[in-house]
Amino acid sequence: MPAFTSKKIDKYCEELICLLKDENKAEKIFLFLTCKIAETLQSEVNTKEAYRTKKFTDVLISHYKDVYIRGTVKKIIPNYCYGYIERKGAQDIKFKLENIIGEISERDKVIVRFEQMNEKRIAKDIISIN
Repeated sequence: MPAFTSKKIDKYCEELICLLKDENKAEKIFLFLTCKIAETLQSEVNTKEAYRTKKFTDVLISHYKDVYIRGTVKKIIPNYCYGYIERKGAQDIKFKLENIIGEISERDKVIVRFEQMNEKRIAKDIISIN
């Protein structure tokens, strides 16, 4: 990020505003940042600073665990527009390629956001965390 007194800050801000005006892009950016915040808080739960906000941290982590999972892209089948994510000790997750945010490749580590549809959990947003 350029310094606030720099002439480059105007261009930087314009790019951010364009991203935030696009509702789909903005939602995906905020989803990604939410995952990063939850990961950071989860890794710092035992620190003295995190203890002061333990209630908030516990709520955030419990929500994160219910809605998101981590895994590794096992296989991508472009001809059929889907792929599989493997998890340790759990069944593989099938996903549609249209639900990928950014780019992913086989063996990438990912975070997957789920939505409840009828009685099934559907993998919606797949984000690479490599």
